[in-house]
Amino acid sequence: MRMERVCVILSALAALVACSNRGAENRSGAPPAGGNAVAAAPAEAAAATSAATPSEPQEILCHMGMCTYLRIDRQETVREANGERLLRVTSAEGSHPISADAEDPPANIRDRPIQWSPQPNNYYVLCSATRPTLIIQKEAPARGWEGILLPFVSGLNFASMDLFIHYSAACHPGETVDDGFARRHGFRDVQGDRFDLARPEDALNPRT
Repeated sequence: MRMERVCVILSALAALVACSNRGAENRSGAPPAGGNAVAAAPAEAAAATSAATPSEPQEILCHMGMCTYLRIDRQETVREANGERLLRVTSAEGSHPISADAEDPPANIRDRPIQWSPQPNNYYVLCSATRPTLIIQKEAPARGWEGILLPFVSGLNFASMDLFIHYSAACHPGETVDDGFARRHGFRDVQGDRFDLARPEDALNPRT
């Protein structure tokens, strides 16, 4: 497998919020100006609770000669209401470097150092049993925000596993996303849907 295909295998979330900014990467790890940085309003910052200790790497998937991983570097609770919790998250994605002509991951691939992307991903997560949602900033010039409703009950599939992992790592850290995940957390069956938001906090409002 050629390394140029890494962006295909890395998560759809990264493709949505990070790949367009690759040319403007800041090697210090800071988001590029005008990119996908998430800035808290003063009132939000005062109310937020923060956890800045990086999480243990969580495997997203191993497929076609590549294993990819997620690490949450910072997570803040912005607001809680009616049993739902809105989180602001900064994460990194990484992979195992392998030879370009490898067909399958070598047996010891999980023992190799993870190569982490210097470009962070910044997004929000609505932890909710009735409407579990990832919230990402739209690319310029549209701006605004987009909510991605995650169908854990009936829509769990390989192609979207990276999105489910990003949600579970923030809301249910350390858990495995498997066929019993939705039942353990009492998720309702929802349709996978995308919707516009003026701001991430609006995800807590009732949807009409």
